[in-house]
Amino acid sequence: MLKKKTKILFVVGKMNRWGTETYVKNVINQIINNDYEIHILVKNLEDAGVFFADLASRGVVFHHLKLLPSRKNFFSLHVRIL
Repeated sequence: MLKKKTKILFVVGKMNRWGTETYVKNVINQIINNDYEIHILVKNLEDAGVFFADLASRGVVFHHLKLLPSRKNFFSLHVRIL
């Protein structure tokens, strides 16, 4: 019987060499194996950071947010909806 993989989602701005991102990469290095399906949510894939290529090549799945261009547009959109 196939064992179902546990899914883990990390949410960061991008995967660069900063404190949180380096910590996340180190955690992933410790746990990456067949028991876990690892996902990372970043702001955008075009600027996903220096760790992106390494992690993606090892099977980590990246997702991105589609953000509006500015805060002003974000708030004006939601005010119109309300």
